[in-house]
Amino acid sequence: MTDMFLRKRSSGVWQIVTHDGDTRVDISTGTTDRAEAEVFLARVKNGLTLEQLTKRYLEYSRTNHKPSTTLRADYALRDLKRILGPGVAVSDISPSSIEKFKMARLADKVQPTTVNSDLRHIKMFFSWLERIENRIPFNPVKRVKMFSIPQTQTPVFSIETFERLMVVLVPWARPFVQFAFATGMRRGELISLRWIDIDRERRIAYIRNQVSFKTKTNRERAVPLNDLALAALPGTTGDLVFTRGGEPIDERRIEEVFKWAVTAAGLHPKLHLHSLRHSFCTILLENGASITDVATIAGHSTIAVTERYAHLKGETMHHATDLLTKPHPSIG
Repeated sequence: MTDMFLRKRSSGVWQIVTHDGDTRVDISTGTTDRAEAEVFLARVKNGLTLEQLTKRYLEYSRTNHKPSTTLRADYALRDLKRILGPGVAVSDISPSSIEKFKMARLADKVQPTTVNSDLRHIKMFFSWLERIENRIPFNPVKRVKMFSIPQTQTPVFSIETFERLMVVLVPWARPFVQFAFATGMRRGELISLRWIDIDRERRIAYIRNQVSFKTKTNRERAVPLNDLALAALPGTTGDLVFTRGGEPIDERRIEEVFKWAVTAAGLHPKLHLHSLRHSFCTILLENGASITDVATIAGHSTIAVTERYAHLKGETMHHATDLLTKPHPSIG
């Protein structure tokens, strides 16, 4: 952002005049008092560095957002600091700076969908700076277009390709992955699943909001457990159902291990951990489960989300998930 100065509008309200490249930008200070306007201008001019403010934002995010949101924001902001420089003043970050970030991420061989995800988290950061911290006059990400992503069919696992994956998967990840395939649960739900949430007798897993975890829709639900899911449950030790050597499973590590197994098994390169959830919904619908049952089990916010997979008919929830159990792989 270039030099800034104050100008009084005909209404009496002071505004900051600056430029983004060749484009003039006028920002209202919201006050008719010159002294208050000067304070506003100084705050904008003397904004702290990107490094300092991202640290503060992540503290704010840990209190106000889900852990997975904070984690992804951390990754996106690290890349922003790497590309723009950690010492840059946030008041100097313009829409053209964000465009530079977009192009640099593409040069990193990152998919446009990933760049769009990064931009959404960076946009949240600048919204915090604008609305809560009052350190910038406007959110520069709002003036930048996301990449247009063409609609394509998402690859899914069949029973056969899932069995191939399980053969090469590292042992500690097999129970986690098999349970994911058998229940359609989200990654964060699986990582946070506790033994007190498992009812073996009723064959139910309860997805509950916790202090350190919130469901995507903030709604709690019960997921029926078929034979494949029950067979994946490890021994009951500790608080969490799925761990790695007794420690909580790291989101990035399970993703890396999964992608390695996909490659080792010679499967479609676009298959990822979330594909297990897509596969769960697709297989059930293709085998006669109703859209309503699948939407309820998967915890979709609307039926429209489920309709992306199919529009067939079926019976009860337990009958629907039992479709996955014959044949099924063994954890071994």
